[in-house]
Amino acid sequence: GLRNEQFNMKYFARPTALVEAIKAEYHDVVISDVMMPDMDGIELIDKMRGLSRSMPVILVTAKAAVDTAVRAMKAGAFEYLTKPINFDELKLAVGRAVEVGRLRSEVDEIKSGFKSRYSFDNLIGESEPVDAMRDLIKRLSPVSEAVILLRGESGVGKNLVARVIHYTSPISDKRYLEINCASLPSNLLEAELFGYEKGAFTDAKNSKKGLLEVASGGTVLLDEITSMDLGLQAKFLSFIENRRIRRVGGLEEIPVDLRVVSATNSDLESDVASGRFRSDLFYRINVVSIIVPPL
Repeated sequence: GLRNEQFNMKYFARPTALVEAIKAEYHDVVISDVMMPDMDGIELIDKMRGLSRSMPVILVTAKAAVDTAVRAMKAGAFEYLTKPINFDELKLAVGRAVEVGRLRSEVDEIKSGFKSRYSFDNLIGESEPVDAMRDLIKRLSPVSEAVILLRGESGVGKNLVARVIHYTSPISDKRYLEINCASLPSNLLEAELFGYEKGAFTDAKNSKKGLLEVASGGTVLLDEITSMDLGLQAKFLSFIENRRIRRVGGLEEIPVDLRVVSATNSDLESDVASGRFRSDLFYRINVVSIIVPPL
């Protein structure tokens, strides 16, 4: 039936043959039975995951079992259909899968571009301080739970270093977000970082997630962190200690797991001594300090 819809079809008698074919060539969509020799359809998805995350899988089974359907969707199946197959339903599922697969491929290409743009090779410099910084970053990037402080003059490339840390790490496929703490007044910065609930203030017509919540699983860079006022510093300290956030006007504590990178061109020790920056927050963000040297 699908041949009449001008799809190029390939048939495989065993799932192991399909896996070998996928290694050599990308396919827009895979249609597989659940019960097969060698491995079942859910095991096939697990095998494929390491080969191409962009390739959608439509699973077909002879009976509608809720537990099997749940397992299939959790494994990452794009669609789950039962026999006898409704051809119109299958055709729609294939069309959607092809489109989603192509969008995923485009996203993978964009991410691949970011990875090449923010590789270790982009940290240019042959001096001893640059070599030391590069070596430290290579040791740090695999540690996704690290709390990192970037220090250096304005314009030395702290943002570039933060992106290299993210895009060379195991969480490079997750979100990377950055915010300049000096660019917003304190109340707006709090709402931007932590989000807010509907009615929290005059213009809060709807609830909104903050950047910390949106970036969960990935990396967030807080540039010019010394621009935070003391009240917001206390709230940010609580987040770093508990890895939970509370939206402005909200009561619920939301778990957030991300790598926190802070950056400053300020003399933090002087800011702590003068009372402009909390000493307890300084110790929390200064777990690993990276000096970004000027050219």
